[in-house]
Amino acid sequence: MRILSLYFIVFLACSFTFAAEPSKEFSKEEKIAGKMEIGWKTAWTKFYSPKTHLFYDFIEDYRPGHELDHLPTKEELNRQYPNECGYGTAMEDCMISAGVLLPMVIDRYIVSADESMKKYAYEIFKGIESCATVHGSPGFIARGISPFAPNQVYVNTSRDQTTHVVYGLWEYYFSPLSNEAVKKRIEKILSDIADRMEKNVVPENDYDFLCADGSRCRRGICKMYKVKGHEAARLPMFYAAAWNTTGKQKYYDLWRKYIEEAADLSVNLEKNTDVNRWVPSYALLQMQTSLVLLHRLERDPALKDKLKKSMIMVNRLAAARMKGTVHRMKNRDLTEIAPDWRKAGGLNGEYRKTWYAIREAGELALTQLMYNPAQFPKDQIDLLSEALLLPDYEKISTCGLYDLLGAWWKARRYLIYNLPGDRRGFSIPTVDISGEKNRQTIIAEGTDQIYQGHPTTVLLPNGKTIFVVWSINHAGYCGSLKRSDDGGLTWSGLLKTPESWKNVKNCPAIYRLPDPNGKYRLVIYATDKSGKIFCMYSNDEGKSWSDPVLSFAHPRWVHMPWCSVIPIDQGKRLLAGTVAPRPRDPDRISDQIIACTSTDGGLTWNDMKVICDVPGFYASEPCFIRSPNGKEIACLTRESSRRGNSWITFSRDEGKSWSDPRQVRGSLTGDRHVARYLPDGRLIIVFRDMAHITPTKTHFIAWIGKYDDLVQDREGEYRIKLLHSYAGWDCGYPGLEILPDGTVVATTYIKYWDDSRKQSVVCTRFKMDEMDKKLQAKKN
Repeated sequence: MRILSLYFIVFLACSFTFAAEPSKEFSKEEKIAGKMEIGWKTAWTKFYSPKTHLFYDFIEDYRPGHELDHLPTKEELNRQYPNECGYGTAMEDCMISAGVLLPMVIDRYIVSADESMKKYAYEIFKGIESCATVHGSPGFIARGISPFAPNQVYVNTSRDQTTHVVYGLWEYYFSPLSNEAVKKRIEKILSDIADRMEKNVVPENDYDFLCADGSRCRRGICKMYKVKGHEAARLPMFYAAAWNTTGKQKYYDLWRKYIEEAADLSVNLEKNTDVNRWVPSYALLQMQTSLVLLHRLERDPALKDKLKKSMIMVNRLAAARMKGTVHRMKNRDLTEIAPDWRKAGGLNGEYRKTWYAIREAGELALTQLMYNPAQFPKDQIDLLSEALLLPDYEKISTCGLYDLLGAWWKARRYLIYNLPGDRRGFSIPTVDISGEKNRQTIIAEGTDQIYQGHPTTVLLPNGKTIFVVWSINHAGYCGSLKRSDDGGLTWSGLLKTPESWKNVKNCPAIYRLPDPNGKYRLVIYATDKSGKIFCMYSNDEGKSWSDPVLSFAHPRWVHMPWCSVIPIDQGKRLLAGTVAPRPRDPDRISDQIIACTSTDGGLTWNDMKVICDVPGFYASEPCFIRSPNGKEIACLTRESSRRGNSWITFSRDEGKSWSDPRQVRGSLTGDRHVARYLPDGRLIIVFRDMAHITPTKTHFIAWIGKYDDLVQDREGEYRIKLLHSYAGWDCGYPGLEILPDGTVVATTYIKYWDDSRKQSVVCTRFKMDEMDKKLQAKKN
């Protein structure tokens, strides 16, 4: 089996085209991207064995089909030749490599949204699973397996191998590339590792977790407690990962038993100069992986701060080494082939310097990119770029290739490199009407003390009466309600509402909803401090209103009231969506999109189900959009972790089941989408712009396109900057109405003035023929 991605095929086609156009100038980023695609292909065609699902340490022969001929034979493994670790045989670090490659594939998926990455991730996982099970010693992670002896292993491993495996599996578990069946298998591996540690890491064994045959490791590389500062975080990290994936209390207790001492040893590493001077670069990467996992899960503020300081320190140590490492790369023949390990006595001599220089450059960059990549220094970016450009990736013989690939895709993920066609930006034009004050009306003016926030609107059937409701302060209490009788040109004073409305809060959402008997009522949803959803309703089109009534109580809580509500089943029921926390997720802000149905016109809700769940991300604030033919519902969401673009999923059975979520284009990436159909059949969607590469970031914008653009994963037609936010963020929770004459009324809260006044509720009005003319003028 030879794995070759469609992405790479396209790249090759482009490369041949470029060759025919010698005048084409490529940026540094484009040159690196081309080389890294060759590196991706090389990894899968020269270093990877489909028999074992593993990647190996070095190549002794560049001839196609002979790259892995040098791996240990069955007879050599039988007698544990040349040593019990398999040092120097090209299969001593297969699990370190897998632990680097698995997060790399996840990063590549986040950047590209390429669904084929699921297949690649699973291939790597199968190799890890084999190394965890083939020997029959639970919790032991073999270094590798030879394609010439697929049932035999070297009996000694190391804490290094296990550290990378635990981190890689944890990342995979909480990624969108995994699935429920794979998660169960990951839980088993991580549980076995934790159980092995609990059983064997005891004083009687000198805290060694033991070899596969039950013997003590004589090299000290399997010792997990009473170790140096750069190794101390690993044992609690193993327990924390097992708890986080399985939820078992005993792993939680073991994590807490070791974490405080580990945090103290880690944070003091730099002070212990006798230790940190000789800590190898690969150990810095392993230390950082342990700290990142622990920091993500830690809730104690003091411990979390120590872990943060430790990660900053590790970044500093790695950065100090990068220049010398790249210098060594430049002074080596990077196409050098590995010598015959059997004759050379292992990975020895001058070649080892070449082998490790490439690996170390990737490790040092990847170490820094794992924590706070937004602060990756300019000099380190330049050094990484130089390191990535140096090798000939068709003739590279070292597993350092994997670390360079890992650093490249981590840097791509966090926008350190921006390339044409990246999904994180967009190419469609933007029309700007944010400066046209004549279109804008201040509905509720913010002051130095009063913050007017999070409005939503509803249009009555007469086509001109609009209600707007909002909260005081960010996610604050409800009670503010106004009405316009002329389509948003002018607005009433504050309408009288029950005093009890102030007992609920947080982004009130107003709808006009039918019950099964065809009776309509206005309904406003809000939450209380415990995360229950309450409704306030009017049976007389807004003349009078009820007190808050409990409408839905989630088993845990919800972060928002219903963000979107639509009729389903020919109006017999309603479908509503919001966001609720995911159990045991390492990110405190990480959530699931849940949906419920109502059979009484939205007064009460039941039949809760999770409809969109993208572990490792934070999908929230769903917007339901029915297709023009009525047969499909799209659910477009915010992506609050800022690790990727917004998400979309589809249902063709009135919300009973949903497709696997995928990322949308950068042009639609934003917060709290609200959509309506225009008279000509196009869609308009308004939201706070949060695309990663955009000239209107954090401002209030509109996207213009077609429903089919959502289905076919297209960018759309164009965008409109509606209002300018002087806050640099914190705007865009919108109302959106289309009047009978085609006038669009878009309402949001926004820091409207560049002074001390806080957010105001503002609406802007326009017609699409005006916008289309502006677009044409811009093109001309």
